[in-house]
Amino acid sequence: MLSDGLLRRGFRTRVARAQGPSLCIALAVPFLVAAVLVPQVSVSVICFAIYAFFTGMASGGYWAIPLELSPKHVGAISGVMISAGSLAGFLAPALSASFISNANTTYNWAIPFLVAAGVAVIAFLIFYFLVVPDPIEVTEMNKLSGGIVFALLGLSIFLWASRHSPHMGIGEMITQGMDNYILKEPFYTFICNSPASRCSEGFAKGGKCD
Repeated sequence: MLSDGLLRRGFRTRVARAQGPSLCIALAVPFLVAAVLVPQVSVSVICFAIYAFFTGMASGGYWAIPLELSPKHVGAISGVMISAGSLAGFLAPALSASFISNANTTYNWAIPFLVAAGVAVIAFLIFYFLVVPDPIEVTEMNKLSGGIVFALLGLSIFLWASRHSPHMGIGEMITQGMDNYILKEPFYTFICNSPASRCSEGFAKGGKCD
């Protein structure tokens, strides 16, 4: 709504689709930092809510970028964006466990959120200064290159999962389904074996690591 409103008022596409949403991300960052540093629980919850509000405002703009880039290839461009976001969600739990387990053995759960705030600042800089949502020309060679890259990425994830899954082989992982076994099984094992997770018996039970 905000992004389309800017377009209707005569703002350039770059302002409406990239720079405007990037400012929303920038406004959200201080509230994420405050949410994990303030001692009052109620204030922390309010800060998280405001953070989610601003990031939600930004999403409408950047999800319209595929349409601006190439109306004929909206699905492919959106798929790349979704894949990038899914990869971040795929890696974040393991990285978070590593961050807190190395924080002077105090298991400071604020660190992953502060890292996320830093990543958000980088995202703001990229969106504001580098993203130009002008129409692009998609060639057959672009399609082929993109397909090869994502095929290799998918193969890498599959091989990693098969190596870290202790209860089944590759054949069983294929027949049992990707969602439950290629992703969840190795990540439960990987995360719950980290020092940060071993310090919390409740987390281990929640992750079904026993």
